[in-house]
Amino acid sequence: MDKNELDFITQIVTDVKPRKIIEVGTADGDSSTLALATGLYRNGTGHLDTWEINELYYNNALSFFKDNVLKQYITFHLGDFLSNSLPTEFFAEVDLVLLDGGDTDIGDGIFPVSLAIFKYVTQRVGNIDFILHDWNAGRGHYVKQYLDKLDWSTFAFKKELNSPYGIAHIKKEN
Repeated sequence: MDKNELDFITQIVTDVKPRKIIEVGTADGDSSTLALATGLYRNGTGHLDTWEINELYYNNALSFFKDNVLKQYITFHLGDFLSNSLPTEFFAEVDLVLLDGGDTDIGDGIFPVSLAIFKYVTQRVGNIDFILHDWNAGRGHYVKQYLDKLDWSTFAFKKELNSPYGIAHIKKEN
């Protein structure tokens, strides 16, 4: 992600003031995870639960935040977000989700993991904000195509940042 995208993410967190954020796709922790935690730090409250499926990236993220004051706002999870049996109570305080996880090649094509996570979360949470990276191509684009098929009666498009891949902020409201 470039600096404009990271600033965009931090500003959304600062504006939304979430109690709990879910991020899927931690990577090395030095991009969107850092931007989300910076927003929480500026707000002085909130917590980020971030998932990374790749053990090398997970360990890099732990190292990146080892002595960082922002670490207090973050819980790192190694594994597949969708394979976790998260209790319903976990979602009670979730206000914001950032999707930047990869898509999986299942042999006969690409499985849009971001879309599966988007559907999973929207079934469990009422009002929620989403930040979707790769809005114009790839991961976020699958969600965009899905939303274009709906009547948008429960979703509101908040804003978009035109960047090489695109990033969007949308809100689900019941």
